[in-house]
Amino acid sequence: MKKVLILIIILVQAFLYHACNNQDNKKTEKSTLLANQSDIDEDGKDFMKAASLGGIMEVELAELAQKQARSADVRKFADMMIADHTRIFNELKKLATDKHILLPIDLEQEQKDHVNQLQKLSGQEFDEGYLRLMVTSHEETVVDFEKGANNRDRDVNKFAGEKIETLKEHLNTAKSLFNNVVIKGR
Repeated sequence: MKKVLILIIILVQAFLYHACNNQDNKKTEKSTLLANQSDIDEDGKDFMKAASLGGIMEVELAELAQKQARSADVRKFADMMIADHTRIFNELKKLATDKHILLPIDLEQEQKDHVNQLQKLSGQEFDEGYLRLMVTSHEETVVDFEKGANNRDRDVNKFAGEKIETLKEHLNTAKSLFNNVVIKGR
């Protein structure tokens, strides 16, 4: 009797897990973000997904900038992007592991399109396209991290809040470089 009860409990758990997993897959059909038994709300999960994708894109674009940028200042900025966004991404991965969240490991199509467009450019055209994208993406990232800093989960809140100043510095540097390298360089 005890074995039958245990078997029934296991079957019910398997059924519930499968049902919940199918619901999550329907909600995130086009996303690579998965959550397994996490207590983080949807806003927190969305923030972590956006932060992950943004960090991956920043590093990929910075690696491209190291090869294709004309300006030494743009290449130096790319070095900073790689160092800072790699550090932030590694901290995010630890938080995600602690919270039982699986982060995306590949870019989504819109981000792949940005990378593909910049791969076709070189020299001054690359510098302009890269810096323009760094300004717009960091404007969005700062807004995302400010929202993350208001998340109900203390750990998500703390993680996001601690990164805002670094991201604002990236934004200001990108704007300054855009003005100096692109606008004045014409």
